[in-house]
Amino acid sequence: MAKTFERKTVVVDCKKERYFMLPNYIYDFQIDWPNILPKKENAEGYLFIGDEKWIEY
Repeated sequence: MAKTFERKTVVVDCKKERYFMLPNYIYDFQIDWPNILPKKENAEGYLFIGDEKWIEY
């Protein structure tokens, strides 16, 4: 049986060449920095507080 993929939401900082994977998947969202806001009602968003572990690329 084929493995299924787990969906992730990633925020990319192109200027600093790094990215951050959100702890929860958000299907459809808008960015109002530092908030990642879901477009669907009653869905969980994300607030950046400054201590996130970004990954450089």
